[in-house]
Amino acid sequence: RFVSPIRRPALWFLAAIMLGSAIAEGANGDWSALFLVRQRGIDESSATIGFVCFNIAMATARLLGERWERRWGPYRLLGGCSGIAAVGMLLVVLVPWVPVDYAGFALVGIGLAFSFPVAISLAGAAGRNADGSGGEREIGFVTTIAYAGFLAGPPCIGAIAQATNLSVGLGVVAVIIMVIVPMVVLSRITAQREPRSEEHTSELQSHHD
Repeated sequence: RFVSPIRRPALWFLAAIMLGSAIAEGANGDWSALFLVRQRGIDESSATIGFVCFNIAMATARLLGERWERRWGPYRLLGGCSGIAAVGMLLVVLVPWVPVDYAGFALVGIGLAFSFPVAISLAGAAGRNADGSGGEREIGFVTTIAYAGFLAGPPCIGAIAQATNLSVGLGVVAVIIMVIVPMVVLSRITAQREPRSEEHTSELQSHHD
């Protein structure tokens, strides 16, 4: 029996994970270099290194993602890496030393690397039938909410920074990333409690372990 994605709490939590990740990823992409220029006082060419660290770390982590997911499981991977991203963002905001900022942006890139692909995979699995069909509605639901983060996130962080400064703006991003961790826990709990067929339960068991 089909249940609308809107009525499935586990999908809302997955969408929240992706939304928070999208806001954080967009904010780092748009504001990391400017943060280093304004808050750390370095030149623009040196400031771009922070953005490069973020992107290289994210790309490298995604290359290893499948191996890590098999080892740790998707929920542990999401939760653990979100914690790493939060630590990295806090280092950037709280430690006024450029090498630490570079390392912090790299940690954020590693930590956010898996939020989208893993959450999309979990959303698709949540709607998949025993014959392998289905899952498109669930993926469409979570991605629609998540992409709002890419569109609205950077301007909102920019508005906060304009009213205060970029340290405060990226501090808000750190809080958003920290919220992802309990969202992962809640997503796992609600997914396990949702009624589903025996075949569907067997199919998703590997995602919960």
